[in-house]
Amino acid sequence: MQSRRIARATRWLVAFALVCAAASAAIPALALPTDWPREIKTAKGTMIIYQPQVEDLKNDLLTARAAFSITETGKTEPVFGVFWIDAKIQTDRDTDTATILGAKVTKVRLPGITPEQEKKIGVFVEGEVPKWHVTLSMAQLMAGLAAAQKERATDANLKSDPPKILYSDVPAVLIFIDGEPRLAAIEKSSLQRVINTPFAIVFDPASKDYYLSGNNVWYSAKAALGPWSYLAKAPAQVAALVPPDTSAAAKTPNPPPKVIVATVPTELIFTDGAAKYAPISGGELLYVTNSESDILKEISTQKIWIVVSGRWYSSMKLDGPWTFVRSDQLPPSFAKIPPDSDMGHALANVAGTPQADDALADAQIPQTSAVKRSEAKLEVKYDGAPKFEKVSGTDVEYAVNTGVQVLKINGKYYAVDQGVWYVASDANGPWVVSDKRPPEVDSIPPESPVYNVKYVYVYSSTPSVVYVGYTPGYVGCYPYYGTVVWGTGYYYPPYVSPVVYYPRPVTYGFHAAYNPWTGSWAFGVTASNGFMTVGVAWGGGYHGYPGGYYRPVGWYGAGGYYRPPYYGGGYHRPPGYGGYRPPPGYHPPGGYNSRSTPYAGGARAPTNNLYNRPENANRAAPSQRPANVNQPKPATGKANNVYGDKNGDVYKRDNSGDWQKREGNSWQSGQASGNRGSQPSTQPNRGSGAPSQGLDRDYQARQRSAPQGGSYGGANRGGGGGGSRGGGGGGRGGGGRR
Repeated sequence: MQSRRIARATRWLVAFALVCAAASAAIPALALPTDWPREIKTAKGTMIIYQPQVEDLKNDLLTARAAFSITETGKTEPVFGVFWIDAKIQTDRDTDTATILGAKVTKVRLPGITPEQEKKIGVFVEGEVPKWHVTLSMAQLMAGLAAAQKERATDANLKSDPPKILYSDVPAVLIFIDGEPRLAAIEKSSLQRVINTPFAIVFDPASKDYYLSGNNVWYSAKAALGPWSYLAKAPAQVAALVPPDTSAAAKTPNPPPKVIVATVPTELIFTDGAAKYAPISGGELLYVTNSESDILKEISTQKIWIVVSGRWYSSMKLDGPWTFVRSDQLPPSFAKIPPDSDMGHALANVAGTPQADDALADAQIPQTSAVKRSEAKLEVKYDGAPKFEKVSGTDVEYAVNTGVQVLKINGKYYAVDQGVWYVASDANGPWVVSDKRPPEVDSIPPESPVYNVKYVYVYSSTPSVVYVGYTPGYVGCYPYYGTVVWGTGYYYPPYVSPVVYYPRPVTYGFHAAYNPWTGSWAFGVTASNGFMTVGVAWGGGYHGYPGGYYRPVGWYGAGGYYRPPYYGGGYHRPPGYGGYRPPPGYHPPGGYNSRSTPYAGGARAPTNNLYNRPENANRAAPSQRPANVNQPKPATGKANNVYGDKNGDVYKRDNSGDWQKREGNSWQSGQASGNRGSQPSTQPNRGSGAPSQGLDRDYQARQRSAPQGGSYGGANRGGGGGGSRGGGGGGRGGGGRR
């Protein structure tokens, strides 16, 4: 078990080296308080605000309530109450913050005082709260939203039919070619390349040989589909296309893994020799120890289970056939997997667990930005004249021969690029930022390759700025029966011409796996991720759109290097984790959560936030986030243990787990002896100290999202929380990238 952890952690470091090599300028950190409670002092008194309890989030509109106390000037006894707000939020996953802007107090309740006092304090709160700009960490927002949700969102129209699943008992890598191999000339060279793949496959017309780059190792074959053989040294003109890698990531397994080529949606699982099993989950489950794939066996049924792109499949044999099983229909033993075990990460794929709840909540939190109309530019290039096809069952058409997502709706043309809507009266532009999101996009089904534009929003606008946002569905992460999955499950044929290849979003073929410590997806090619060279600049990028592979998140920059979304890998925690939560302040090397605190050595991974990418810097309006002086400061020496229920009653939870209710000027411990260690009542009991079950969920959410402590750090993500945006490159630590 320990060797498995070390091997994965080593590959994590390999991924980190690749990420750092690709990183551009670091984004400056913002020192914003995210610990609770907060304190604000005014001439009328001192107010303590406890961590808000999220009730709802729709687009960028937040509804929440917060317990508070106020000690009026000249008095010593605080008065406790609850206020409700409606507010806009501004999120930034690079700084791990959600800022509450323009809060409007909709209700104030102060139980146990006279109506005159309540009115007086209520007027003060209603006037004071809108002046504040309060920050939550993304972890706190996510955990609070998870606690508030009663019905889990799901996109039931996604597809989960099993792809072609291959099994190998020797280390192997999967090379995906999108359909039959298509060749195109390499600029300033007599060589050609296979255009419809992100991998570096070269063809020499003179020798009729194909060459595949495996970092500093090469393979050769007589056909693009193989069989491929290890090559001690590539011809000079071939090797010159891929500069040697002298970094730590350049290490190559000995012997190099077997190469398997697929032209249809395929996943590869492997074991290093015969599968070796070890017990987990109280002896009800076994897991394979000699594999970089996640493979479980249920002892009672002898069924084998694997996770592919967040989806569970079962079989009686490792070589299939495989059957899809919804995450909310898994055997009960799956939820008992110890969080600090080698399979603890799999809890994020098990419906009903806190890890899955946090992932679901994260999938509903938008990344927001303000875009300057004058600076947001878009140029759309087509392969010839624009060609449009109809989206089945709708009045929407989409352009097929461009790398940009262009729609034709009611005689107008709309485009989505890097999380922003554009509009034009002609398919060739000129394009300007759209201050409206066409409602027709909501009818686009997941069978369409432009399905993801549904998850890009326009919130409001001014004559100079448009406020926009996107949720993880835009970059391929979808809620699905209690968990999140990668991709829609549909295969979208690419557009290929003699000189251009425009791929579409993919679900399978890159070993997509959700990383609960970073809140991102990791990608790879299975064995020895980080070893295979994924993409090559080819002297200036693919023909067509610079960078060529699927936008908006498929490429970082215009150099032509293919990296699956959420580049960075690092699926498993590094050695030394004593529990699910990483140590306070720890930043996983290669987790690509791109938070405000630098990674080890001061290196930063490329940004998770599409709006903060260097190529988008000019179009971003200055942040609305105020200077720190306008923020309520953390309250020194105050515990974050006071809550408000939906009726406006105030409760405090002590270190023994007892709940006390505020009655007048004191805390009452009604039913304390029976409440300790027992389940709270399921309904609010305003005549006792027993709170509603909802407050118990709020308590658990605060524990999960606290900067320190707690047994599960799914929201904390090792000092940087996370969003399902950002990272990839090695579905178990390393390697390629969408």
